[in-house]
Amino acid sequence: MIAALLAAAVATATPGPAAAPAPTYLVERVVTVHATVRRLSVFRDGTIVLVHRPPAGEPTVVNVRLEPVELRVVAQVVEESYGELLRRERIPDALGEGWIELRLAPIDRAPLTVRLPMSGAPSYGAARLEKALDELETRIASGRPARENLALWMP
Repeated sequence: MIAALLAAAVATATPGPAAAPAPTYLVERVVTVHATVRRLSVFRDGTIVLVHRPPAGEPTVVNVRLEPVELRVVAQVVEESYGELLRRERIPDALGEGWIELRLAPIDRAPLTVRLPMSGAPSYGAARLEKALDELETRIASGRPARENLALWMP
């Protein structure tokens, strides 16, 4: 009797497989062309990281912080694109040399990964998200600020 109770206690106390931790990113885009990989990650705390990994050599990493209003805009675009990308049918393998992988993890929703061929025509949701991420990537890569600093401007 006591052995059965101890066995039951050990069985309930033994942890099962741990659930996967929630992603810390809001959205990620991984672009793979031949052996070159570019990854743009927007994290929930407003950090953006751009990693460019050429086939040979060291990767370059650039990170910046978004303003809270910019983070809200990105979160809204992710939320609006999520539903359409969730319903999207599987795209057959297309001709071409590259892939775009979109990873969305809006708050209070299950993470979603969508893989799109570079040569394919994106849906409206994917195109809108791609455009927003393109703008962020261009801004980060160019090193320009989010908006012009007019603090020292004299009329």
